[in-house]
Amino acid sequence: SNSLILGNAANVGIGTATPAYPFHVVGTTTASNILAYFDYSGAATGTIIGTYSFVQSTGTGDAKGITGNAAANGASNNSSGGEFIAQGGGSGFKIGVDAYANSSGGSGPNYGIRGFANGTTTGQNYGVYGSASNGATNWAGYFANGNVYVQNNVGIGTTTPTAGLEINGTQAFVKSSQNLGVGSQINPNISSYIEITGAGGAYTLTTPSIANGITIGQLLYIISNHGGTTTIVNSATVKLNSATNYALGAYDTITLMWTGVVWVEMGRSNN
Repeated sequence: SNSLILGNAANVGIGTATPAYPFHVVGTTTASNILAYFDYSGAATGTIIGTYSFVQSTGTGDAKGITGNAAANGASNNSSGGEFIAQGGGSGFKIGVDAYANSSGGSGPNYGIRGFANGTTTGQNYGVYGSASNGATNWAGYFANGNVYVQNNVGIGTTTPTAGLEINGTQAFVKSSQNLGVGSQINPNISSYIEITGAGGAYTLTTPSIANGITIGQLLYIISNHGGTTTIVNSATVKLNSATNYALGAYDTITLMWTGVVWVEMGRSNN
């Protein structure tokens, strides 16, 4: 039950006689060592926290709960500013890093996780690197809400993309089936690949036959998959080849692009 109480201006040093911080630890060996070690094992009913840090700035300065800085200057040494491992045999989830950013006011941005890599050597830099394996489903990266912005090139199946999007492998669109009838309209904003279904017979869609797109350059692939015909009407916002209506029979296709004002036919196949 003994306690050690120091004044507000006092510093504590371990491995140093001149501590510059309230708690200053300096390692003195060249072998692998742990500067601070916190160990607990027990049948706790609540949350176990090895290290908890809370800082709050009421002025103009920044506030950082934990900051890690590691430098390895040897020829083959590795360095890590922070290493977090979550493990266990229970059915609950394990999170190596659980990051959350929330602003109660102000106009500054919030970053749940922000990665930055800069190097002057011939090696590679990874701002954020993810790897997942040995699960029923593995996601190296999973983004549930919001948009994803990439400033430079994206490579799928290639590590040297030279275009905005370069794919080395197969490409496929998820199909959206739309059951259409007389006076129906195609909804292009569910998928880029629309399959027209329905009972046999001849159907003429409404005018315009396709609803407006969502962004300039949007592509739309349409295939008919029923026993009758579905007629797409040429109109002010659906510009078809030869300015005539197009009746799609079974397995006929048509490809269009949204200009921001109209759908323009790019090709068709009569199958």
